[in-house]
Amino acid sequence: MAINQSNLKTKVTRLLSLEFGETGKVTAPGDEVIIVISRADYECCLGNILQQVHRVIDEYCPAREEHLFILVRDDTGTYENKIKIWKSSLWFSR
Repeated sequence: MAINQSNLKTKVTRLLSLEFGETGKVTAPGDEVIIVISRADYECCLGNILQQVHRVIDEYCPAREEHLFILVRDDTGTYENKIKIWKSSLWFSR
């Protein structure tokens, strides 16, 4: 069963909060999920963080009706990276 956009954002926010724990702050204002991490983590670990985000979403939310936007930002506001998680084709099989 596919997850609608508001439920998807809520579920992903909860999952990513658990995944990142004390490492980052996860919020969901507007139409995107925002992850704020330290500048040091951003500079050295952004690739790993993006992989974690994709893995968690694909594992726990495989059927997505809508695209989801994730913004990863450092705590100084200097750097940010916005990614788009595409809706899945699984929801067509309902």
